[in-house]
Amino acid sequence: MSTLVPYLQMSHTRVLEAGVTVPHSQVARTPLKVPQSESCILHHNLFTFYRSGHLLTGTTMLFRLSVIISLCALVMAQTNDTPSTNHTTIYESDCNTRNPYCDGRGVCMNDGTCRCWYGRDPFRFFGTNQETSSSAFNTKGLDNCALRADVIPGFREAYTNIKIYQGVFFGLLTLIMLYRVILEYIISFSRGSSDVVTKYTMILLTFLCLWVAILSGDFFGAFGTMDVKAYYVMYYFKDNLFLFVFSALLFHWAELYYASIRKMKKEEMLRKIKPGYEPNLQMEDILLKISLVSKFRFGYVAVCALSLLVFVGMILFELRGSSYGGWASYTIFYYSFYTGVWILFSIGYIVYGLRLLQIIPEVMRGKIVIVMILMALFALFGIIIASTNIAFHADNTAITLASLYALATMTCLMAFSSVNVFIPIWDWHRWLNPRVIRSMIRSTATTGNTSGMKTQDVVI
Repeated sequence: MSTLVPYLQMSHTRVLEAGVTVPHSQVARTPLKVPQSESCILHHNLFTFYRSGHLLTGTTMLFRLSVIISLCALVMAQTNDTPSTNHTTIYESDCNTRNPYCDGRGVCMNDGTCRCWYGRDPFRFFGTNQETSSSAFNTKGLDNCALRADVIPGFREAYTNIKIYQGVFFGLLTLIMLYRVILEYIISFSRGSSDVVTKYTMILLTFLCLWVAILSGDFFGAFGTMDVKAYYVMYYFKDNLFLFVFSALLFHWAELYYASIRKMKKEEMLRKIKPGYEPNLQMEDILLKISLVSKFRFGYVAVCALSLLVFVGMILFELRGSSYGGWASYTIFYYSFYTGVWILFSIGYIVYGLRLLQIIPEVMRGKIVIVMILMALFALFGIIIASTNIAFHADNTAITLASLYALATMTCLMAFSSVNVFIPIWDWHRWLNPRVIRSMIRSTATTGNTSGMKTQDVVI
């Protein structure tokens, strides 16, 4: 502006000193250099001033020029004083107001984000890590669970194979145990006796195999076959079922020991009848150790009852927990609880098993040792599965498809070891032979209750 005002004043002075009127054409041809950086308003008014075709008096022109300069200064001052504003809107997650149910696939947390369940959150899903999943699949920090895990390329094929692998295995175990339960009822009816503990254990084991076979129909609701909440309830209750089966097998094992006691009573009677006959152990010794086993069984029942409370807490935190810290801490506690329980169960089972082996007759000792080995494997697989789940929860990126297959395999072996207690794989040629079964039924029908040990051998 300081360079423009003297130029205008000088031009106006020359016109007044001449005392003539400059034609419009000459004024139009006179170039006026206006700096490019001035305001558009000033440029427009100056252009109008020189194109008007009239020469204004000095006072009028200076007045108008002062007004124009004042307006330009005011506009520039306002422009400089107005702070630059960024109109970019930052989106903040708030599922409490926008999506309180997280599309029915997760839980709305206290911080406004959704904790999507496995199978609904591709980033948190088993077997998905940052190296194999795109950032487009990352739903962490969002207030929705719109995605499903099966949108990951190759997911459906890979996890369908796991479903088939586990489903076929447990389906076969279910059929085998159904056959064994039916056979047990036929044998019990033929000999006119009722082994309540044995039947209960077989039925519970059959129910467990069927339960896991049903779970194989989906994978945390990712395929849409099962409701995700129902799947979670069944998935966590599976851990309780394995504990119940282990405790039931302990009761079944104690029944075998009581059968041994009955045989030793007969030996005691033979000692009285036949001079010089001495049993291996005194009856007082045997009864004392059986009393210890009875007390130990109550401990197993108490732990199973406690596991139900832990299960209820896990379901509440998984399906309702709105705190990330609370949910993560309780999940670690849940699997740590089962790790500790399986360790205690296995130690107690081995300690009292070795103590009770002292009272078992030689004819039964080999079979009892086999049962002990199977139960030890059962508890060992339980420890490995619970520990693996702790590692899975602590770091999802460490999970691979191979580790999931290993976890499914250990679950299968855990059930398979318990099935072999009732129908050993090395005796399947006998159990599945119709002639042997008919012979077994006829022998139990003719001997009745006097062949308790023979029928007990069938149970083993």
